[in-house]
Amino acid sequence: MTKVLFVVGMARSGSTLLTALLNRVDGFAGLGETHVYWELTGGEERCGCDRSLEDCPLWGTLYREQRAQGVDFAELQDSFRDFVRPRPSSLLRGVRARRGGQGTDRLGRYLEATEATYSWMAERTESTVLVDSTKLPAAADLTAAMPSTDVYLVHLVRDPRAAAQSLARKHMSGAGGGRGSLRYLTAVARAALDWTLRNAYAEAKLRRHFARRYMGLRFEDLTREPRDTVAQLLELVGAEPAPEVFVSEDTVELGENHILTGNSVRFQRGPVTVAPAETWRAEMPRHAQALATLLTLPLLAFYGYPLLPRRR
Repeated sequence: MTKVLFVVGMARSGSTLLTALLNRVDGFAGLGETHVYWELTGGEERCGCDRSLEDCPLWGTLYREQRAQGVDFAELQDSFRDFVRPRPSSLLRGVRARRGGQGTDRLGRYLEATEATYSWMAERTESTVLVDSTKLPAAADLTAAMPSTDVYLVHLVRDPRAAAQSLARKHMSGAGGGRGSLRYLTAVARAALDWTLRNAYAEAKLRRHFARRYMGLRFEDLTREPRDTVAQLLELVGAEPAPEVFVSEDTVELGENHILTGNSVRFQRGPVTVAPAETWRAEMPRHAQALATLLTLPLLAFYGYPLLPRRR
């Protein structure tokens, strides 16, 4: 069995940081967004080792072996888009296919190829735990359905206004008015709705399904108490404590990794201090904060986030 610690949650919620921290633990391999691998093959995406995917000694070797075996990357890319990508229709298609409906054979081949990828990575990295930060609820469901994977789930949550601002920031040039403002607010609204849907699904289905193999984690708690958070995660998967990961209470020594996609922290080396990231409080306009608050209202209080966040 391949033990997988799967991170589910919204984009820009700190999954790359969490993966980089766990990658420093002996016996852990931080893979990053493993399911997205099928979308990236043949492209120019850089691995966390700062090489292109094809030049990476880990992912590149896997890619060449799979090509030699005749793996149908085009079909796997289509399957990722149909069964995994962040749309409600992906979840529905996956459920129907797993129940013998349309796409059952194609979904089966997708599961076999991804399961083989996990097994290959565990063997090649000599790891006992793989960390997958794909984050998508459909990917968590499918990973748990693989016969040879032993899945533990981390449900990572960040204040939705912070996540929305991070995703919408590129549209802020016209936030004071005009078309730019509309694009920015549309991006904020889309991110807020995605946050609500992903977390609602995780609470309604995944928490119950994984039960004692489930841990809820707020990004804000991770950044304020990184050492304690890592210790809790190691306990979740039955791993030994790893005090050597941190050189101080909030500083970790990051080395080379093979994290696939994500935040630029995967390219950092040497001592890195983990600290709260709250610049969104000052840079996000009040009307945008109000919009994101309204669209995520049902879950805000549940996760302990204030309706009126203080500005910095």
